[in-house]
Amino acid sequence: MNDLTFDVNCPICNKSLMDPYMTINDKPSIRLIMRIGDIEGPIRLSSIYGDYEHKTNIKLKDGEVVVFKCPYCLTELKSNEECAECHAPMVDLKLSIGGKVCFCSRNGCQHHSVGFVDLSSALNTFYEKYKYGKGS
Repeated sequence: MNDLTFDVNCPICNKSLMDPYMTINDKPSIRLIMRIGDIEGPIRLSSIYGDYEHKTNIKLKDGEVVVFKCPYCLTELKSNEECAECHAPMVDLKLSIGGKVCFCSRNGCQHHSVGFVDLSSALNTFYEKYKYGKGS
């Protein structure tokens, strides 16, 4: 079975955040800008659901809360929700198939969620992309 990957866009400017040139585990990464205190720079996140690998030149400490921004409109991507596990702000990204993926902004916390606008349409897209229910 293929890894479950998501294509995401900025929820503000709607530009794709996918970077096919910088991959993580052979899949396009999600390109964002991160800030910790006065330090700001690029970060790439894995687009594979449940994979927490990332690439950045900024030293991250466990437990630090990170601010994430769109690399195009430079808007902070903070959700109205807080993490149910550690109470840090959640980060929202727009799913290209409709809906959103949220993840915790605290380094080391693995709380995340996915929500769909139209579940039926999203499932059909997954069935097509991953060939669920098809003979091999």
